[in-house]
Amino acid sequence: MISIKDQISKDLALRSSAEKLFAYINQLSDTKITLDFSGVTSISRSFAHEYVQNRRTSNKEILEINLSSDIKKMFELVVNNPQKMKLIDEDKEAIEI
Repeated sequence: MISIKDQISKDLALRSSAEKLFAYINQLSDTKITLDFSGVTSISRSFAHEYVQNRRTSNKEILEINLSSDIKKMFELVVNNPQKMKLIDEDKEAIEI
């Protein structure tokens, strides 16, 4: 079992953190991996998106446990709406975020 809080941080913010996590996971000999999200207090859309993308391409069976409702919602958001959002400024120019 991998503690996300101990492996990364209690605040999951950077895409690179998700990339490093999956680089570590993918080099493990185990085919089944349990990720424990106990103690994780926040997650950014960027981290969640990169995590989901890496999870899809990983050949490991991954089980997430102890996800807070906020973390579940963020994962659901990026799974159900993977496209970037666009903001329209007053000059009608689209800005991707």
